[in-house]
Amino acid sequence: MAATRRLILTKGVSQVSISDIVRESGTSAGAIYHHFENKPAIFKEIIAEAISAPRWAINFASEQALAPHDILTMAFDALDADPERAKVLVQLGAAALGDGELGRLLKDIYNEFSTKLLNLMQTWAREQGNPEADMCGIAPLFIGLIEGYAIQSILFDSFNHRAYRRQAVAAIAHVLPLKSAPASPAPAES
Repeated sequence: MAATRRLILTKGVSQVSISDIVRESGTSAGAIYHHFENKPAIFKEIIAEAISAPRWAINFASEQALAPHDILTMAFDALDADPERAKVLVQLGAAALGDGELGRLLKDIYNEFSTKLLNLMQTWAREQGNPEADMCGIAPLFIGLIEGYAIQSILFDSFNHRAYRRQAVAAIAHVLPLKSAPASPAPAES
């Protein structure tokens, strides 16, 4: 997998062939085909690996009952810890625009990730006493903030990671449908 990631980063997804992977990895085509049916199967594994940290954050959050803005912080931490992961995701996303099969693979993984995230957010809202909360718009916003962070951190030298993180977490926290706090009692008259 490391060889394929390196090739994606240096050549771009569309230029990577099985023979390139064989050369870069120092293995045989038979060994690769023993583990993977075809090139899209390799890319599916690369996608799954690239989003493994955000997936881990969701799984961890579901066990710890973390708030969505805390999960977002964990996802940013994962991208910062492994900048190559963000670059691979951006390359795969761009390639998926012109490659129907890769696009379907990416959509399948996105849909699975999005569904897990939405379920987690709905559970969190119920635990906060707001079972009617509509989290359907917040889950895609959350994913968009992660994607935006990944893309901008790669493309723009002037990207302010700290400011983006702070504002993104504040935005998610702001739009969360929290049950309103009880009104404070009126001060007693003296």
